[in-house]
Amino acid sequence: MYESIVVEVRKLFSFDYAAVALLQQDGSKFTTRQLWPEPPPGNEAQEREDGEGSVAAWVAAEKRCLIVERLDSDAPQFSSQFPSQVQSCLCVPLY
Repeated sequence: MYESIVVEVRKLFSFDYAAVALLQQDGSKFTTRQLWPEPPPGNEAQEREDGEGSVAAWVAAEKRCLIVERLDSDAPQFSSQFPSQVQSCLCVPLY
């Protein structure tokens, strides 16, 4: 299923990195799965604690998109949550 998300989004625009963060049923943390490029074996999913500083937590709480053109200058509080080569981000809630 995750792979089909990447295929459909790539029809709309080009990107270098994609991940999906799913909130656990107990609401305590997100499981983040890198979709593009494919992660190395054994590194497919990583659990991240839900916190106010998390991009996923912000999008889930606000129930709206987050678009950051320059992570380093426009949203430095989020830049450490992305690989160093990522310069901008588009984060959307999935319902």
